[in-house]
Amino acid sequence: MNCYFDTSIYNQILDDAEKKLFLEKTRKRNLETIPSVINKCEILLNRDEERKRKLLELYEEIRSDYFTAKAPTHLLQDATIAIQQGQCEIEINYPIKEDDELESICKELKKDIGIEIEKAIIGARDYIKRKLDEIKITTPASYFTYLDSKNGIQILVMLFNSLCEPLKIELQLNEEDIINIIQSYSTPWKYYLDSHLFFFYRRAVKLENYSKYKNPGYFDLEQCTYLFWAKIFVLEDGSFYEFLKELNVLRGYNKKIFTYDEFKEYLYLGE
Repeated sequence: MNCYFDTSIYNQILDDAEKKLFLEKTRKRNLETIPSVINKCEILLNRDEERKRKLLELYEEIRSDYFTAKAPTHLLQDATIAIQQGQCEIEINYPIKEDDELESICKELKKDIGIEIEKAIIGARDYIKRKLDEIKITTPASYFTYLDSKNGIQILVMLFNSLCEPLKIELQLNEEDIINIIQSYSTPWKYYLDSHLFFFYRRAVKLENYSKYKNPGYFDLEQCTYLFWAKIFVLEDGSFYEFLKELNVLRGYNKKIFTYDEFKEYLYLGE
């Protein structure tokens, strides 16, 4: 079963007195746990050099023989190109191991492509806010019901098209094909768009009990993309955990969303 660890989990494992047993049990359960380039980028941002060194060693231990999982933007590019070429699957991993190559990808993710994607997302958020003010959406369920409707799906098509430009994707798809991509549970687009759309709701539409402190950060939202591959998602950040648990139910993902302790219980460590 495919399993993804949010970067917060690497810190939890490192500080766990049962670290060795934890890793042993994870392997025995035959869980394919593939670290992502986002995990690597966030670990590299750690200012404590000694802790960063230990986290990188843990990252390598967890990675084992697998290559690093690609950045969400690269998965979106690959998925779109694959569909246009009639392919059914994409490679989730980069075919590289070298630290300098991964570090250069981390730097790339912060540059022009990230800025342009953010512009597209902000434009979509403002548009959605104006539209939903008109139709008086009051609950997350009714919000997604509207977005799944014939009229609402046009917002997702607009967002998809606006994101393909900074992703440098030359679209060769008609609107029906685009709708199939953004509604399919087997493509990264579904989870990428859903997570951002839910974030829009919590920040711009439903203000009660959804302050900025109760919402995930940028890298958190990006990591939601890995749900297209992972059946288990483990995270410790409270605001991100609540966000993802709610989204999992709202969108019927049927994924296992665990905190670190819940995952340890799943591995029969916490009993």
